[in-house]
This record gives sequence, structure tokens and C-alpha cells, in this order.
Amino acid sequence: MVFLAEWISYAQADWLTATVEADSQDPFIQAKLAEIKPGVTNAFNFARDQIGFEAYTGSLRGARGALWSEAGNSLDKVSLLIALLRGQGIGARYVRGTLAPSDIRTLIGSLFDPVALANAVGNIPNRYPKSDPENDPGLVARVSDHWWVELEGGTQLDPSFADGVIGTVRGTKTATSCCPARRRPVQPKAARACRASWTRSAEPNRPWSGNSRCPAQRCYTASRCMTIGRWSLAIRAAWPWSTVQALLSP
Repeated sequence: MVFLAEWISYAQADWLTATVEADSQDPFIQAKLAEIKPGVTNAFNFARDQIGFEAYTGSLRGARGALWSEAGNSLDKVSLLIALLRGQGIGARYVRGTLAPSDIRTLIGSLFDPVALANAVGNIPNRYPKSDPENDPGLVARVSDHWWVELEGGTQLDPSFADGVIGTVRGTKTATSCCPARRRPVQPKAARACRASWTRSAEPNRPWSGNSRCPAQRCYTASRCMTIGRWSLAIRAAWPWSTVQALLSP
């Protein structure tokens, strides 16, 4: 009986353990939970509706990175949803599978703003090649590797599809796990969310500048800006100071 109790405890820990990718104890995850309120439906609706879908391979951003970026691939969206679920004591794990061609096309189509496409003007002459994202081999390969969530009671959650509902998934299951296999070296948790953007600048050819400390999180909020001509590259991230020195020092 003691062995059975220990085995049950270990199995439950797999469903609830905070991991690098889905850190349910992360203060940013806990703050978001307080904002959206507890419950499977609230967590699922947030991950589905407020976190956009992007196509790339593997676990790149994790839960916090997807939260800060407001976007992620199916794996990072799932990491965020699992962190939100485990953070309120709801057991959840990763499910990996493959998608049918029609569902792959649906997800690739969701990468593009339908309003912007509908309002686009102009004409590309036939002598120039035109892209076909829905049949692009690279995009298809990245999107076909699909992830969703399984609750401890067996309920399936797929936050990647805009019309997804609790209990319904479109993928064919190939594996389950408490945490995804890492495909690249793990970065520090705080280094997973980085925003970079190009904007017009009134100060041409300005060197890297900017840095402010964030004592509460024992890290630095690095805000670096560099201009080339009239274009400004801005990078913002919350990273340990040693990482900021290594990556962003002039």
C-alpha cells in the first residue's frame, strides 16, 4: 500500500510539476491567473483568443515568453495553458500529434490578417513569382508538428484553432508527456521573451543605449536601441544582468 501511495503521488506530480517551459509558479503567470480568474474555461479562452498563433519549431518561448509576446506556436501556446492550469492545481500534460492537410492550411491561414488581405490594393505582374503559404513545404512541416493539452481526467484542449472548443481536438495523437523534449539549449527563463522592432528614427546612426534595473525581479529590464540611417532597432527584454552584458554590450 505504501508503494502504491508513493506511485500515485509521483504520477500526480507529473501532471502538476512546474517545469522550465510551463512554470506555474512564475509571478507573471500567477498575476495573469488573478486577472482572468480560475477555471479551465477561463484559461483555455485566454490561450486561444489572446495568444496569436505563429509557425516555428520547438519550444522557443515557453509560457512566459508566449504571455509577453502574445503569440506562440502550438507548443508554446500549450506551455502557457498548462502553466495557467497547473498554477491553480489542475493536472495537465502535453499531447503531441499530427494534423490533416486541411487543418494545416487553416492554421497557416490564421497567420495572416484577413482584414488587411481584403483591403489590399495593387497588382503583381504575372512575370513575378507569387508565394503560396498554405503549400509552402517549410511552413507545412512546422505547422504539422502539433501540440495540445490533456487534463488529468482525459479532457482535451487545443488552443491553437480560433474556433476550438473544450473537449475537441483535430490532431492525431502520437505521444504524451509531462514536459516537451527540448530541441535547443535552454535559455534562462527571463531571457525567453524578447521583443525587437524596427521603427523610423529622428536621430540617425545612434549607438546602443539604454538600460534600467528591475530590483523586484533581481534582473535588468534591458531596453537597447540602435539606429542605422533613419531606421531604429529596439530590443526589450527582462534578462539577468550577466546575460544583458554578454548579448547586448557594445
